[in-house]
Amino acid sequence: MADELRVKNVMEYPAILWCAPESSLDTILKRLVVMEDMGKDLDIVVVKDDERIVGIMNAMDIFNALQPSFSHLAKGYGTYEVFWSGLFTSRCKRLGTKKVKQFMQPPVGLSPDDTLMKAVNFLVEHQENIAPVISDEDVVGLVRSKTLMRLISFSVA
Repeated sequence: MADELRVKNVMEYPAILWCAPESSLDTILKRLVVMEDMGKDLDIVVVKDDERIVGIMNAMDIFNALQPSFSHLAKGYGTYEVFWSGLFTSRCKRLGTKKVKQFMQPPVGLSPDDTLMKAVNFLVEHQENIAPVISDEDVVGLVRSKTLMRLISFSVA
């Protein structure tokens, strides 16, 4: 369809935090807090090396790294406090000194000219609520699942 909406029609232009792959996670998280205190919501960190995007990191990447190796065992026993007691603080302290390159994902995303169906497919495939929009090897925006849900609600009526 010629009049079909594209990613560029619905993407947002968020504040983006840029960093180097060798940046410590502690440094990046402190910068995120400062930016949020200034009223800027950040959903992703773009990792650049010599002006070239080498990775993208979001909260889920950090949450995954925070998980203990035995967390898969907790599925059947997850109600027992022994599995979780004291883990958050100790795991956070270990993460602080690690480098961003240990958590970042490959820089994949959508193109501004992609269809919204491709955006839906990307979110499902990557099990994410946001998709970076990449143009000319730079992150130029984000597509959010809530934006697509709103469009779905208008379309089904």
